[in-house]
Amino acid sequence: MIKYFAFVLSLSIVSCFTILAQDIDYAQFHFDKKAPVPELNAEAKKEPAVLLKDKRVVEYVYSDKGDLESYTFRYKAIALLEDRAIEMYNKIYVQAYSIEQIKKLRVRSTSPSGKVITLGEAEMKETTEDGRTFFILAIEGLEKNSLLEYYYILQNGVSYWGTEKLQTRSYVQKSELEIISPKNLFFKAKSYNGYGACIDSTGNEKNYIMAAAENITPTYEEQFSPDEAAAMRVEYSMQRNSAREGLSMFDFKKAATYFFEQLHPEKTLSEKSLKKIIANLETKNENEEKMVLAIENHIKSAYQIIDNTNSKSLDDVVKNKYGTQTEINQLYVALFEYLDIPYEMGLTCNRFEKKFDKEFEAWNYLDEVIFYFPGSKGYLSTNNITLRYPMIQQHYINQQALFIASFGIGEVKKAVHSVRTIEPPAADKSNDNLDLKISFSKDMEAAEIDYTREITGYNAAGIRPFYFITAQDKRSELIEQVIKEKNDNSKIEKLQVLNYDMTTDDVQKPFTMKCIFINPNLLEAAGDKYLFKLGETIGAQTEMYNERPRVTDIENEYNRFYLRKIEVAIPEGYTATGLEKLKMNVVMPKDKAKGTGFESDYVLEGDKLTVTVREYYNDLVLPKSEYEQFVKVINAAADFNKITLVLQKK
Repeated sequence: MIKYFAFVLSLSIVSCFTILAQDIDYAQFHFDKKAPVPELNAEAKKEPAVLLKDKRVVEYVYSDKGDLESYTFRYKAIALLEDRAIEMYNKIYVQAYSIEQIKKLRVRSTSPSGKVITLGEAEMKETTEDGRTFFILAIEGLEKNSLLEYYYILQNGVSYWGTEKLQTRSYVQKSELEIISPKNLFFKAKSYNGYGACIDSTGNEKNYIMAAAENITPTYEEQFSPDEAAAMRVEYSMQRNSAREGLSMFDFKKAATYFFEQLHPEKTLSEKSLKKIIANLETKNENEEKMVLAIENHIKSAYQIIDNTNSKSLDDVVKNKYGTQTEINQLYVALFEYLDIPYEMGLTCNRFEKKFDKEFEAWNYLDEVIFYFPGSKGYLSTNNITLRYPMIQQHYINQQALFIASFGIGEVKKAVHSVRTIEPPAADKSNDNLDLKISFSKDMEAAEIDYTREITGYNAAGIRPFYFITAQDKRSELIEQVIKEKNDNSKIEKLQVLNYDMTTDDVQKPFTMKCIFINPNLLEAAGDKYLFKLGETIGAQTEMYNERPRVTDIENEYNRFYLRKIEVAIPEGYTATGLEKLKMNVVMPKDKAKGTGFESDYVLEGDKLTVTVREYYNDLVLPKSEYEQFVKVINAAADFNKITLVLQKK
């Protein structure tokens, strides 16, 4: 949300206290005469590279003109213990809009034989990746057991809060963080996930916050993990300006007032424009849920979000059919209020990047906007065209958020706020139901499958929007890829796709695929018998292996439920053996989980075999102590996928 709204608070922060520019603490920093000598413990010696020291400083100073400026200082000393570490560190990247931001950069590499190479910012080259500008310095001549050092000072745009991610893919022997500010500006900071406590001090007409940690182990990519949210970090935020005694600058109350006002501009939507939009919504006498969905469908299909506009009012947005994220959010609010739909605005952040901490009142967590409707208990995301009410992005669910509602009578309203958890939808809201009726060709060359698959919720969000926006002559190809997977020599007939229109209430119905699927890969002759790969009919499944001890807790993207019903017509004159393998019951203990498991069973009635498979995940988060049990559930589906029955003559 903050990145979308024009931010205009800086003048109120700095203009009331003007002093002469101060020197930056680390402006005179230089390398020691000799490179540091690595002294590594046994754990560090196992790594390809070790950061002997990772020093970070964020400093706020006043310029000679009294304007507040922000600088970052970074120093790294890296021991390159293996050849692959050279590839990891033979380029230094600094993200900056222009080379002028980089006030100073020095690099020194020391080879095992003592050869020293030094470089500076003059050797840097500009590049662009994913729309971001970087400056790169390539370092040649690095060897195994070299020591690489570099530091830089970067001038940043002024931000009054921030996050320092202090645990990376490399082992860090010593990590230090400082946040420095002029004596009138007081910051607060909090460390997470085991980093050292933040300690305040004063000196040299400045305020200091310091934190440190030693022997930080690397982060590793783990499946079903909270990812960055589990890594060490420090959050910091400006707290107060002593020139305005008693004023708390960036707490949740201030946020509620500020963002409430942003959503209610002076030049709001005219009644003429409102009536014109509503006439196209067909919301007369509809319930709240249908009205919300109609508004969302209209805006997401008719309007484009762009970075900048010259709109003078929301009427211009309606006329032009485009607006900034802020303007589009204002349009939603104008329609909700005109139609008397109770709503709350929520502000939150990605739970896989960090967990919202209501005890640390700061704007660090207010990255994205959502809307909540207390009457129907549904949510709406304004910046994601692939989702529709009541769903929002899965990385916001099970995360706390700052909710802002209006309170008052008539036109006099003010913001009231609360912090609550965004409750995740239950597993049965994201279904993936597969219904297969299987027979075999007379020559036993292929399985003929009457195929129906119905998908809802987050499961459907992974395919429905892409089918809808795909060119009509390419849609069948897309769905065939989904159904066939790697069975390129299979054949699909009578294909039907239902409930795919993102502009109608189709989005509230199961996305449905129907066809006749002729697959020769499920049968394999073995003498006078046939091997029938029944397990492969449920599609490829995830497998998990334990390459190292689990570090993080288990965190799923969303709760989900899979139901597969497989009816097999056993060919006349044949019998099926190996049916006992179809009975599986891998369920996490009820005292450890709400409901996570894989269950399969079968019924044989004459020549009709009916197999039912239920796989369900009702536990969004589980402690790492339950990891082994969770892996068994995940791998049960992969084990079922490998089941082969034998069809032999009676």
